[in-house]
Amino acid sequence: MKKYTVLLLSLTFLVASCKKEKLEGDLEVLRGKYKWVGYNARNCTLCPLHYYDASNQSFSADIEFDNSGEISFYIDGQLYLKKRFKITKKNPNGLGGWEIEIRVDVPKSKLDINDNLSLSTVGDTLYLDKYPLPGYPEAGLMAGTVISGNILIRQ
Repeated sequence: MKKYTVLLLSLTFLVASCKKEKLEGDLEVLRGKYKWVGYNARNCTLCPLHYYDASNQSFSADIEFDNSGEISFYIDGQLYLKKRFKITKKNPNGLGGWEIEIRVDVPKSKLDINDNLSLSTVGDTLYLDKYPLPGYPEAGLMAGTVISGNILIRQ
C-alpha cells in the first residue's frame, strides 16, 4: 500500500509540475515573435536617458512566446535558448497593454536575468527589462552603462 501511495504522490507532482502557461484571453497579446529594435540607456547614474538603435550593435536579437508555454531567445537569427516560463504577475499598464512578470529558469552563463523578466506591452511593442541587454553576456556593454529597457516590435 505504501508503494502505491508514493507512486500516486509522485505522479501527482509530475503532472502538476508540468503545467504549461497557456497564452489565452488577456495573455494572447504576448504570443508571437518580436524583433529587438532599440534600447534606452544612460552612461552614468545621473546622466540623461538616451535611445539607441539596435542596428548599431554587433548582434541582433529576437524573442518568441508560443502557446505551449515556452519562450525562445534568438541571437543573430539562430535559436540561442528555449525554456518554459511561468507568469507570476499581470496588471493593466494604463496604456491599453499589460505589465507582466515571468519566471524562466536559465543558466546565468547563457542569460544573466536572475530567472525573471519584467515586460510591458502596448499594441505590437514589447518593452523588456533584461533581454538582450544587459542579460546577453556577449553584448560587450561599455563599463558604467545602465540599461533602462529594450524595445522589441512584433514581426
